[in-house]
Amino acid sequence: MTATALAIVPSELPNPVVPYVEANPVSVLTDKALRERFFTEIELAISEFEPDLKTAKGRKAIASFAHKFSRTKTAIDDAGQALNDDANKQISAVNLVRRECRAKLDAMRDLARKPLDEWEAAEAAREALISATNKLLSDAMIILAADTSTVIRERIDAIEAVADDEAWAAAKESTILALRAAFNRIVKDEADRAELAKLRAEEAARKREEEVRLAAEQKARDDAERAEHEERAVQERIAARPRTHRCRQTPRGARSRGSHQCSGTGRSQADC
Repeated sequence: MTATALAIVPSELPNPVVPYVEANPVSVLTDKALRERFFTEIELAISEFEPDLKTAKGRKAIASFAHKFSRTKTAIDDAGQALNDDANKQISAVNLVRRECRAKLDAMRDLARKPLDEWEAAEAAREALISATNKLLSDAMIILAADTSTVIRERIDAIEAVADDEAWAAAKESTILALRAAFNRIVKDEADRAELAKLRAEEAARKREEEVRLAAEQKARDDAERAEHEERAVQERIAARPRTHRCRQTPRGARSRGSHQCSGTGRSQADC
């Protein structure tokens, strides 16, 4: 008979209880009222027992009386262990079924949720794509001072290549419009800078030509002044020489013509 079967107790407590518990030790573990009655009867039996310590027989009776409780204790403990063993077997069996049920129900739950899970994964991927695309469009409108028309043109091409989607259609259109406006502005600025650079280069060339012309004119003036100075110096040196010759009278007829020659010089009198 198993401990589970022994755990069945009568609807009314037997009287006395101790013999019944000794025959059905598991009953004391499963019935609180029976257990309390059991201990009450044992306490009463102990109080009524008259030990005889004078004789060996009396002392042996005391030991036998006490040992009776030890035997009952062992029987109850063994019955409890048997009850636990049965319970553990049942628990193990229940746990096995629980694990099987959990695994099957988890799989069924996953199967039932599969359409929703797939939709949620697709929505998460779409939201990530929308966020990344909106950031791309937002960043594209950041124009730096160093950006050239070529850079903006490439950026416009990249934005135009973004797939059309109603989630970012308005942002894409506004970004392209803003980039085109920036592109036209930068193209004009580049043309203005190029024209300004051209004008500055031409002005610099004219200045260099003017400087060369003025330098040549100044050199010509300097050369003329130097030549004039040198000629004047020569004339002054000639004029400063002492006159060591005398004029020879020419015939009257020659004088009448207003000319005569100075002796030793071959020059006319007018030159003397």
